[in-house]
Amino acid sequence: MPLGPWVLHLKLESKEYPTNIDFHSLGHRLELEGQPCDWEENIANTSAFSGCVFGDPEADRNIVLIGDSHSIALSYELDRYAKLTQAKVYWLKMAGCQYLPNVVGGRNPPRVDCQANHDELLDFVRSKHAEIVLTYRWTFRLYPVDGTGIVMPYENSEGPIEREPYRETFVYENGSFQTNSTSKADSLTNYINSLAAVSSSLNLIYPVPETAINILYRNSRHWSETGAFLEDLSMPTSDYDERNSFVIELFDDLENSKVQKIRLRELFCEVEFQERCTVQYGQNPLYLDDDHLADAGTKRILTYIFGAY
Repeated sequence: MPLGPWVLHLKLESKEYPTNIDFHSLGHRLELEGQPCDWEENIANTSAFSGCVFGDPEADRNIVLIGDSHSIALSYELDRYAKLTQAKVYWLKMAGCQYLPNVVGGRNPPRVDCQANHDELLDFVRSKHAEIVLTYRWTFRLYPVDGTGIVMPYENSEGPIEREPYRETFVYENGSFQTNSTSKADSLTNYINSLAAVSSSLNLIYPVPETAINILYRNSRHWSETGAFLEDLSMPTSDYDERNSFVIELFDDLENSKVQKIRLRELFCEVEFQERCTVQYGQNPLYLDDDHLADAGTKRILTYIFGAY
């Protein structure tokens, strides 16, 4: 191993890694740092949803963060933004339910009234006069959608395939499990509009480009072979467009004056590289793993939403 400005990254299983890599996945970051706030089951004296507060807890300005693991990835930089700008962030999720109130994982009816839980969450958001930041791995969460050709797991056209257990979600209506595009589209549209109705504004984050690229491996291999940091990583923009066309078209067609559309294609694709989406640029990874953003990636989103900070 050549000598130079590289050191042992002892927290990563005592192996040598390039120091432009802080974490080898979102899970590893959670293991080392935890989350910006401690989850509370009774944040609003209800069993309908849980949550926690981060940023500036004494601030008058309220932001509500809602999402899946992509909201975890976003939370670290959002915490920094909120502290710098005196904002309180409520991070919320429904209890005992999937992310959309009438969507279930597998062919298993919900054990609780998810619509009632969602309605309580809406009442809470309304009471805070808050703006919402909404982020999910949308295409993944809606799979399968009949007629779209989406595959699971995600396969990058240049070879990488993500490691993700196969799973399906269904719209549960009148005792039946639906995967048709109309049911999925109506469910998603109704969900977004219901949140927008109780918010001061809703920042709708479009799908994050999934990469299937092992960021740690690609950087470590390049460093081991050359003694230098890997400069750039990217993926075809066409992969992003084709995989997420159902969600992107639905979001584009959504008409709601309260919804600010955060089109991530404009922030990550065709920016540094022609016909490519940026995964790493100038030795700086925008991702923690194959689909969760690092702070460098989430800052692009938050700067677009809120302006420079």
